[in-house]
Amino acid sequence: MWIPVFPAPLFSESDAAGSIGVSENFLGKVEKGAESVQWSKLFQVLHGPGVHVYIDVPDDIGPPVAALLSPPGPGGKETDGGGGRDG
Repeated sequence: MWIPVFPAPLFSESDAAGSIGVSENFLGKVEKGAESVQWSKLFQVLHGPGVHVYIDVPDDIGPPVAALLSPPGPGGKETDGGGGRDG
């Protein structure tokens, strides 16, 4: 009879969730592939172990997408959204 042996985790799911600033419940949803999760929290989970996601969009929609994704500027004012990868 073959019994799979898995190494013990280095830390608990609760510890992992706490270290990246999300709830254990949310981390469980990500692990199970929930159909809807908050994108910002998902990227936070990915960033925890050092995973970075880059999205390559066509040039004609790049500026509008960049404007939507740009964080507010100083004082809470929206930025012009320019920039992106090419400046």
